Amino acid sequence: MRTKVLVASVILALLLVSCGEPASTPTEVVSEPTATKQPEPPAATAEPTAEYTANFESAPCPMRLPLGQVEGNTVECGYLVVP
Repeated sequence: MRTKVLVASVILALLLVSCGEPASTPTEVVSEPTATKQPEPPAATAEPTAEYTANFESAPCPMRLPLGQVEGNTVECGYLVVP
């Protein structure tokens, strides 16, 4: 009986030792940044750009106004026209 306990203890110790091995840790791969050529910005044109003026066109309010707000008095609804 004593021999069986000794053999079982040895087998258990071997199993615990073999399971206790640390797993290999993944290695971190660090790559060096590669130089990428940035695109050239567009060349400035000598032509002047057309200037514009934004226009506001009044229109009825499409939503219900909060309490205390009066269309045309405290609130002005409409559209802002831009290019």
